[in-house]
Amino acid sequence: MVERFRAMVPPTITLRGRDPNYDVTLPRALPVVATASSAPDIVDPVSGVTRRATSADIANIAHMVNRLSGFDVFSISTLANPTKIPHQTSKMPQTTIIKPK
Repeated sequence: MVERFRAMVPPTITLRGRDPNYDVTLPRALPVVATASSAPDIVDPVSGVTRRATSADIANIAHMVNRLSGFDVFSISTLANPTKIPHQTSKMPQTTIIKPK
């Protein structure tokens, strides 16, 4: 039974960006380097105080990682608490941003 279901797994998977230039197909000849985290708090870069991460913090981290040539994929569990929706629904699903080739 395991082999039957294993045979159904495609040999590759493509993570697609809004722009096809950002698509990444796995596996590929080179290793893929990705970020990963789910820490809900951040040390504020200005005040040095630990606080709950905001959507702006996650966006800033994504922009920084996007400029680093050593990463292929930026992925973070979005744990920021948006202020415009009720707290009980504030946890957002996984967000993945694909860097250009």
